[in-house]
Amino acid sequence: MISNIGPRATVDLPGGEAFGGDYIRLAHTAPKPSANIVINFATQQRLVDVPGLVTFGKTRRLCNMGELTATCPELAPAGWHQYVAYAVPRPAIGDFDEKTEIEASLQDLRDEFPGFAQAKMLSMRVMRDGWPAQRSCAGFDLPQTTPLAQPLARGRRGEGLWRRWHPGLRLHRPRGRAPGRSPPGRCPRGGGGVMAVAELQAQVDQARALLARLRPLFEHGVAALARACAPGGQLDGAKLDEQQVATFEIAWASADLLAAETTLARLNGDPLQSQLALIFAVDAIAALLPRLEALCIELGLPLAPLQQLGADADWAALRGAAGGAQALTAAGRALVAAGDAVELGSVALQDPVVMAQDAFRRFAADVVAPQAEHIHRHDTTVPESLLQPMRDMGVFGLSIPESHGGTGPDEGEDATMMVVVTEALSEASLAAAGSLITRPEILSRALISGGTDEQKATWLPRIAAGDPLCAIAITEPDYGSDVASLALKGTRTEGGWLLNGAKTWCTFAGKAGLLMVVTRTDPDRSAGYRGLSVLLVEKPSYDGHAFDFQQPGGGRLSGKAIPTIGYRGMHSFDLAFDQFFVPDANVIGGAGGLGKGFYFTMAGMVGGRMQTSARACGVMRAALRASMRYTADRKVFGAPLQAYALTLAKLARMAARLAACRTLAYAIAEQLNAGGGRMEASLVKLLACRSAEMVTREALQLHGGMGYAEESAVSRYFVDARVLSIFEGAEETLALKVIGRSLLEDALKP
Repeated sequence: MISNIGPRATVDLPGGEAFGGDYIRLAHTAPKPSANIVINFATQQRLVDVPGLVTFGKTRRLCNMGELTATCPELAPAGWHQYVAYAVPRPAIGDFDEKTEIEASLQDLRDEFPGFAQAKMLSMRVMRDGWPAQRSCAGFDLPQTTPLAQPLARGRRGEGLWRRWHPGLRLHRPRGRAPGRSPPGRCPRGGGGVMAVAELQAQVDQARALLARLRPLFEHGVAALARACAPGGQLDGAKLDEQQVATFEIAWASADLLAAETTLARLNGDPLQSQLALIFAVDAIAALLPRLEALCIELGLPLAPLQQLGADADWAALRGAAGGAQALTAAGRALVAAGDAVELGSVALQDPVVMAQDAFRRFAADVVAPQAEHIHRHDTTVPESLLQPMRDMGVFGLSIPESHGGTGPDEGEDATMMVVVTEALSEASLAAAGSLITRPEILSRALISGGTDEQKATWLPRIAAGDPLCAIAITEPDYGSDVASLALKGTRTEGGWLLNGAKTWCTFAGKAGLLMVVTRTDPDRSAGYRGLSVLLVEKPSYDGHAFDFQQPGGGRLSGKAIPTIGYRGMHSFDLAFDQFFVPDANVIGGAGGLGKGFYFTMAGMVGGRMQTSARACGVMRAALRASMRYTADRKVFGAPLQAYALTLAKLARMAARLAACRTLAYAIAEQLNAGGGRMEASLVKLLACRSAEMVTREALQLHGGMGYAEESAVSRYFVDARVLSIFEGAEETLALKVIGRSLLEDALKP
């Protein structure tokens, strides 16, 4: 939780906690100092009541990490609370006297927090190259003579603090090792042996080499398919339809290949991450070979190069060493030893973004998760007890520039922050938290892309503030992903438009006060997508599963929620428009925006698809963590489930898939920040959403009968995950119309 950061006032939440400020804004505006004094200490007296970050002394930040006993009871005496203070030296740039600045920082702590007088120092260090690169450290270079070290040492086994994870807390192991853990420089392997880091690196190099050999074979197949679909040098619609199966397969092959390449390329030497990356790479290669072989057979291409690679001794050796039973079991053991809060995937985040991640994960766990089951099981509407804190946190303005009242940067975009926040909220609840961001994400991007200056000034600040809430009305009873064929009719009338027709699967349409409605404003149906415009429909906000709104002039808009197996809380509605009036001022782009609605909608969908990949990662993380906890506690035939090789192998494969999807998602977010990655946003959505189905399915299976019970959270994760591959572009549409077509077009370029 956060207090006293940013221009907004704090807000009281249930339980008396304060969650405040515009934290996301801080991430963009906070200075990035060239030096930092990091003071790590513990007290028996609680200094602040809120978890998270508080400010003091203008340039100081105090991070309340929580009770040491709750975090690691075997290492800390009861009643001690851990804090980390970041103190920017007053001459933040250039030379400064460390002793003087440390004393000034300590004095500020004494002045602000009287309880600091009894504090015990854990560590203190001066960083001259900016913010800490990772989470705050406790026990970093902790000497045995440190006052708190002696009582802590009584709970240790081995020399130094071995690494453990807790939300917001990372204890580092500078020396020695934990009981049962492998020596430094080695990672566990099945059968009680150990695998040297050099051996692990050799396998990584081998996997990279195999993928490098696969890449040209894949591109050769894509080029051949492109020629088959473009007899005149341009892609032909009828030929594309004939080759849908092959196009679908190359889209999936592209996703697997890029994910494996990216995951291996971004490894940072961590043995567990390397093991998981190798598992995913082996599975990806094993899936790629038959896909490409089928494509070669379909197009009459020679099979010899693929068959040669498939029969290669290096491939067989890697498959056995990195993807065999012993490797899976070893990775499972390493995963279990790391704990259920371990960060999976090679993801490098700036410190302000890391702190935002910690804060939103804490909010999700403390505020969202306790309400998620009730919302799902009783199919209630997302309550204000969740909506209002999210308004105050600024999450509805993630894609809106700060100059228009949002929390995004004025220049470019910050897809990374959007992914971080979405993933954290989705881990607690896909429907009641993580997906609330999608609708303003799509609408705000459409407005930024095509709205008039007046429309941007009118609507963007209100959308960013979460008042009104938004919904997106695109799908119709006869048309889903085929946006160009939409038929809801807009007819000109004095001062605006009359809407007649139906929309369906309009999520959050009841609670929303503003609908983005894709409308056919050109009566000539042959105009296709060029006849579409985007209209903004205003309506009152309704709780419940149905509404009926009548305008003073007689227009009517009614809606009824569609019962669904999951994804409950926002409700997806069937909508009926009957002579519903929309003023000209609410046509995005004004008169100049008529006929451009398809482009404005697609501009919004890029962010929506990227955001959906983050939703999938959040659900996967929740499912994996739940499975790790359950299999540790559940005993079968006299032993915990985690004691069995098959359980460990399942957990390892789940973790490998999550790690690969997270790595790829954050890599593509970086591309979006740099102005690229539009097709890749669809690609990671394709991969992550199907992966979420696979991971949640295994999570439910590991829970056995309890997994099938509604009282178990994994049952919710399972039914929620199923919708991910359907909305924001069904996987078939993404594979055929976006990813596959883009690959074929690129192959035809000279």
